[in-house]
Amino acid sequence: MTVPKIFAALFTALFAALAFLAAPTAAQADFFVGGYYTPVIGKVGQELISDAAYSIDDMPPSCVVTWKAITVAGDLPPGLSPPGTNTSLVALSKDENGIPISAAEIPEIAASAFSGTPRQAGDWPLAVTIHDMACSGKQSYGDRTIKVKFHIAP
Repeated sequence: MTVPKIFAALFTALFAALAFLAAPTAAQADFFVGGYYTPVIGKVGQELISDAAYSIDDMPPSCVVTWKAITVAGDLPPGLSPPGTNTSLVALSKDENGIPISAAEIPEIAASAFSGTPRQAGDWPLAVTIHDMACSGKQSYGDRTIKVKFHIAP
């Protein structure tokens, strides 16, 4: 084997090894790391429903999100209920055109949402932990904590 052929073979092997090292691995991606609640700004006397959200690229494809429990650390704005405690609203008896509704569906508030009517202005920092987040109860991503700061205007 000549010197140029040896260098060419060495270069090819080295290039292949570097390409292999730089290739993405099949390791499990970490999802549900950038959660947030929206909206977080409310006003005294006006109903507020704030639910957890994640960007599309922070969730696995075709994931139906499940969890075991949600805990809240910190003081809630007075009048606001934690997730899972106030899960229904009163249905309207008429539609937007004033026509009576004979069989109305009662809208649900998501189990992950804060809801209520704030009674006191101020800033309210909280930490919400969603325990054992999973996709359809199969692939678990563990506990995820979302820091929330509600601002309630007078």
